[in-house]
Amino acid sequence: MSKITADERVEILDNGSHLAWTTVDDGRWDYSHAGLSVGSHNLTAQYRGRRSAAWRVDIEGASTDGFTGEPTGNPTLVTRPRFVVRRREGGEGGPFEWAVIHVSDSLTNLPNFTVPVLGVKIGSRTTSFPHRKLVVEIEFNNPYSTVSFPCKVFRLSDASATSSQVEAFDANGAYVGSGDVGAVNLRSWPNLTERTLTLGQQGRRNLKLLRFTQTVSQAVAYDYEEVWLNSITMTP
Repeated sequence: MSKITADERVEILDNGSHLAWTTVDDGRWDYSHAGLSVGSHNLTAQYRGRRSAAWRVDIEGASTDGFTGEPTGNPTLVTRPRFVVRRREGGEGGPFEWAVIHVSDSLTNLPNFTVPVLGVKIGSRTTSFPHRKLVVEIEFNNPYSTVSFPCKVFRLSDASATSSQVEAFDANGAYVGSGDVGAVNLRSWPNLTERTLTLGQQGRRNLKLLRFTQTVSQAVAYDYEEVWLNSITMTP
């Protein structure tokens, strides 16, 4: 195209139809794809009747994974189409002692959820249980702006000695943010309160990994800390 002066405009077309006018600065123009609807767009720039070569822009929408088809059990690795779930630290012990990922087809105490559900949970009934820390990471195939998940949380401790946190990181391991699952010491197994946690920032597509960390006090025998996820929604 010819050089464009500051008092002229370039028209952006989407599949041949008018989409927007660009700004011109020092003989150059630019256009942001922000605000385009979900789907594929074949864009061209037009100036004084002359049209540029087309470029294609694919806008992704939010996608949700409900763990459909995932077999039950205590895997160390769960592979889904858009992410993997890994147990980085933890293990199993005697009856009712664990620091594991748990995929379940039971909705006991998880009303309004659908199976399967994925639990990140640590628990002990003796001070000799060696796995006092559980680290589970959810690594996404591609970075997202935000990731959210409905969850139900449970805490039971003789001394309120458990802790739980969720942190988000980018592809280079830099900290992006954290969230509070809001666990309280329930002392029993009632119907758990549901909450939705969202991490990341809309428009900043840099969230690549979630890390769940749960710990149990070495000195206290009876401790449980659980976070149950029903689905994960990823927004580009």
